[in-house]
Amino acid sequence: MLFPQISPTDLGKVKLSLDKLNHEEIQEINIGTSFRTGEITALSSSNVLLQIGETALEGRTSLIVKNNSDIQVKLTSSTSNSDKGYSLEPGSTIKLNFTSVSQSIYAKSVGFAASLEVTEL
Repeated sequence: MLFPQISPTDLGKVKLSLDKLNHEEIQEINIGTSFRTGEITALSSSNVLLQIGETALEGRTSLIVKNNSDIQVKLTSSTSNSDKGYSLEPGSTIKLNFTSVSQSIYAKSVGFAASLEVTEL
């Protein structure tokens, strides 16, 4: 039996056992509730800033980028229009964790326009 039957007379014993748990062993986990997600089109003619909205999410510590296109995209922290950077293959996803929330990341397609799903955390 997956869940044993508990009789009304045993309920007090169950509560007493639960009250004796060492609450110091419970770890606090902070889950960020602020995030933004959206679609960005990476162009082949210039680098496109990866952020949703006019400014980056305040306190942003991570960026998740998924390449929804059939073409490779280059990710870089540089505004210069070059084909250098991390290669994000078609269908691939990467999570970038920042040491500084003010970091800007840019994308450039190596061919035609590419659709990227971007989430700021």
